[in-house]
Amino acid sequence: MGCTNSSEAKADVPEAVAFFFNGEQMAGKADKMMGEYYADSHVLSFIGPHAPPVPPLDKEHLKGAIGNLMGSFPDLTFNFTKVPVKKTKDGGWAADIVVMGTHTGAAFTPMPDKLPPIDKTGKCVKIGPETFTLYVDEAGKVVKTTIEPLHAGAPAGPPGFYTEIGGVMPGAPAAPAPTVFSSPTAAEVRAHARASALGHPGSPGSKPAPYQLLRWL
Repeated sequence: MGCTNSSEAKADVPEAVAFFFNGEQMAGKADKMMGEYYADSHVLSFIGPHAPPVPPLDKEHLKGAIGNLMGSFPDLTFNFTKVPVKKTKDGGWAADIVVMGTHTGAAFTPMPDKLPPIDKTGKCVKIGPETFTLYVDEAGKVVKTTIEPLHAGAPAGPPGFYTEIGGVMPGAPAAPAPTVFSSPTAAEVRAHARASALGHPGSPGSKPAPYQLLRWL
C-alpha cells in the first residue's frame, strides 16, 4: 500500500540541498543526510502566520522527530511530488513541497508519554504543500531550515501527521490555549522504544509496538 510518485525533480543546487529535495524515501537516506549533509549547528523552524506551535528544533531533536515519524510511517518522503528547487533572494533554496507517509508501522504519537499513540491505520497522509527553505554554509552543509505552511488550519509537522490519523492535540477547540509541541530527542525516542517493548506502565493490558529506529538514533 502507499502513494505513488509523480513528476521529475530537477534543480541545480548545492549537493546537500539537492539530496534533501530529491523525493526519495527517508528510510534510504536519513542517516547519510544527517551525518554528512547537515551541520551540527543546524536548526529547523516553522515560520509564517499559519505555523504550528512547534519550537525550533536543533539537530538532535530533528533526528528524534524524523526517527519517530519513520517508525510509524516507514515510507516517509519529503518532496513527494519532486518539485524543482529555486534560489531565494536571501540566499536560500526553496520549494513548495508535499510531505508524505503511510501509517503502516508502529503506533504514532509526536510526544511519547504525553499524547496517546494511535495504532496503525494504513492511512496515506500528505502534508502540504509547505514552503521548505534550506540554507547552507561555506562548506556546503545545511545550517538552517524553515518550513512555512501556506494555508490556515492546514496540518503541519509531526502534530499534523498525528491529527490526520485521528489524534487530538492539546489546545484543540474547547481548550483555553494551545499546548506547545515538544519533539523528543533521539535519546528520548530510544528510551520510549525500550519502554514500549517491555509494556508501558500505566496502560494495563496494552503493549505499544516499538519504534523502528534509524541506525543513527
